[in-house]
Amino acid sequence: MVIMVTGASGRLGGAVARLLLERVPDERIVLGARDPRAVARFGVEARAADYDDAAGLTTAFAGVRTLYLVSTNGPHSGRLAQHTAAVRAAVGAGVGRIVYTGILSSAPEIIGRLAWDTERVIADSGVPYTIMRHALYAQNFTVGLPKALADGEYVTATGTGRVAAADRGDLARAAVEVLLGEGHEGAAYELTGPRAWSLGELAGEASRRSGIPLPHKAVTAEELTAALVGAGVPASGAEVVAGIQKAVAEGAFARVSPDLERLLGGPATSMEESVAAALTQAG
Repeated sequence: MVIMVTGASGRLGGAVARLLLERVPDERIVLGARDPRAVARFGVEARAADYDDAAGLTTAFAGVRTLYLVSTNGPHSGRLAQHTAAVRAAVGAGVGRIVYTGILSSAPEIIGRLAWDTERVIADSGVPYTIMRHALYAQNFTVGLPKALADGEYVTATGTGRVAAADRGDLARAAVEVLLGEGHEGAAYELTGPRAWSLGELAGEASRRSGIPLPHKAVTAEELTAALVGAGVPASGAEVVAGIQKAVAEGAFARVSPDLERLLGGPATSMEESVAAALTQAG
């Protein structure tokens, strides 16, 4: 049974590839990337998987039993066309199952619409599937902690909202369990962290571990957008970040699901562990 991981040059796809290599023979793994040279370091078969090249995708998916389909980046309309092309190519290549990385059903429309539309395309394709609905990554919030500690404040538009963010590594581990396991066809897993926490709590944990005071400064989504644009972030990207944080403030990502820990067969990474990892990596 050949498993193909798309987006293998990215952080999530790369993590899944590394974990698969620990568990199955090399000849059962194929990695896909727009440029195969980007995944040559893994030492297994690499194929060009350009979501804008429909014919090339059918060739890339040839002989694949299970396809790990990682979402692309960019505007919704273009990405949906890419995902649709990938699903059609999977059908044409005779892929036996698609495992798709979506987002929580409670997500706001600004980031959820693409995933929900893609889920429908997959369901209508006739190919057996499993949907991995991801929470926001904990790393999305911890990556800025070193700079925040240097600046003396942690600025977000999340207010007192809570988020059950999940560790990216845990999501990769769960993906491998689904890719290698049985009984997952037709399932849609809601994959969150073990508890919901506020960004004020996150800042407090960073302060406790570093010994540096770190107050959480709450701003409006509009203020955050303006600050990000002023720092050089494209307006479209700034609006998405602010929109996600506003959704956190409104409770869209607060619900905790047991699905991730069930797939892992044990505890998921805690917020405290995520903070410790981020500060350690920063040196």
